[in-house]
Amino acid sequence: MVLTAGCGNQGPELAALRTEKLATVAPTGGSLVLETETDDHTSLGKPIKAQVYRVFAFHDHDKAIAARELFKRTALDSGWEIAPASESRFDLVYGSKNLGTGAAMLTIATYEYGGVNRVSTLLEHRACPAAMCR
Repeated sequence: MVLTAGCGNQGPELAALRTEKLATVAPTGGSLVLETETDDHTSLGKPIKAQVYRVFAFHDHDKAIAARELFKRTALDSGWEIAPASESRFDLVYGSKNLGTGAAMLTIATYEYGGVNRVSTLLEHRACPAAMCR
């Protein structure tokens, strides 16, 4: 399922995110359960930045962990800088990269929902806050 938010033509920020390998890589053993794309726009007068969000479900915990590692390797291989491990109740990985259209932020999350292991990737067209990408 792909949901797209925003009006009109695709902007350069979303186009840049969509060309990233992380926007298309599919790990083995998982099912893509959600994929959304949002173009730059405003909502109630506030800016909303372009993003690509994907969630994969795994019935096997080890396959979910392997998917997280695949996403991390893919990010590193395509020029993303990955921050040291975060201390959180969720397994979160943050990264940053300068695209031709500006700064981008990556979040990889591993969690359980409804008894199913999930791994998500969120690519955002915005700078990664220093607290997350130290």
